[in-house]
Amino acid sequence: AGRRTHRMSAYHCFVQCTPGVEDVLKRELKELGVGTKVNVTAGGLTVWAARDALWTILTQSLVADAIRIRVGATFVAHNFDQLRLGMSRVAAPLKAHVRNPSELKITVRSTRSSLWHTDAIEQRVAEALNGLEVDKAAFEALKGEEAATSAHSEVHKAKGTTLGVRLSRNKVEVSVEAASDLHLRGCKPYASDTQLRETIAAACCSEAMASRTDPSAPLRVWDPFCGSGTLLLESALLLGRRETGSALLPARRPAAEGLQIVRFASHNAAAYATFLDEAIARASEPEPPAWQLFGSDLNPKAIKASRHNVNHGLGALARGVSILDPQDFEAAAAHVPTDTTILTNLPWNVRAPAETYGRVGKMFRARAEAGAPVFVVNGNQHFVAHSRCTWQTLLRFRVGGTPAHLLRLVPK
Repeated sequence: AGRRTHRMSAYHCFVQCTPGVEDVLKRELKELGVGTKVNVTAGGLTVWAARDALWTILTQSLVADAIRIRVGATFVAHNFDQLRLGMSRVAAPLKAHVRNPSELKITVRSTRSSLWHTDAIEQRVAEALNGLEVDKAAFEALKGEEAATSAHSEVHKAKGTTLGVRLSRNKVEVSVEAASDLHLRGCKPYASDTQLRETIAAACCSEAMASRTDPSAPLRVWDPFCGSGTLLLESALLLGRRETGSALLPARRPAAEGLQIVRFASHNAAAYATFLDEAIARASEPEPPAWQLFGSDLNPKAIKASRHNVNHGLGALARGVSILDPQDFEAAAAHVPTDTTILTNLPWNVRAPAETYGRVGKMFRARAEAGAPVFVVNGNQHFVAHSRCTWQTLLRFRVGGTPAHLLRLVPK
């Protein structure tokens, strides 16, 4: 007799994103054609997804930061006895995800609930799970798979599974983490200290593309402060996905193979490998891009890093990206068509903001008058005044605790 396996027909997921970009994430899932019963909440959205739809979100979403899967039904716990009883009912559906309960890392969050001591809650949850039967054959098979691949440096070892227990007004929700740190794409070996998180950059790219007043115009984008190329890479992944249906380039496969979901008891490794093969094949053979991206920066080290990241991470998509030699934005402007869309993450900390932002604003106004849409990621409270431009706020979010905005220049 073969070993028993667990299969899930659909998953109730919470797809997490940076607070402030939830509507961008919802639009992205609609573009991907995945998920049903989508509901936006603070910091993400809930969605029901079948297996392949979940894999699509995991590997194709550029805005999602993490994905958790609900386990069992929500239950009420005013005391520890009710908590133990509820967790005992969660144990059965949890077997579809956990091969070995001892591997679980338990995290607890409690708000406005009778049970508030998180360490005590964690202890009771761990006690309730101690009797969960280990699928020894499946666990040993998983260890064998990891041992077979550990010799290959480009293959990521899957992360351990985290069990989340959330109490709110005495209602308890239990979930397991299917993926975390989705911003770590695996295609950007060089990063700057002040870079945007990739998922935030992708949200800004998506919102800027959606806000273009003339979608039929030739799509050219210039980042005059490109740094290590975060906005350029995310723009290329977004545009490439729209052309080919996939943003899973070969450089991103190790990260996809290292997601927590590959440790689930319900995970079908062979089907997932085929899914990745097909997604990579679609992304790796695009037609010549119908778009063009330009990057420039005054810092020679930034130019070197962005060129390496583009060539390493984008594969065939790199044909659509041009990184100019080191020069300031005014000199670089001469090499970029005047109607090219500007999308950039401005330097936030400058020594002479009035002078620097005044020069930048002058260039932005000239470009806007020539018909170029201008989008700026800004985290400096003085920029708007010093730029002498009128701006519309498209997105509000935080970067490392600092309030930031995606702004669109309003032409006069």
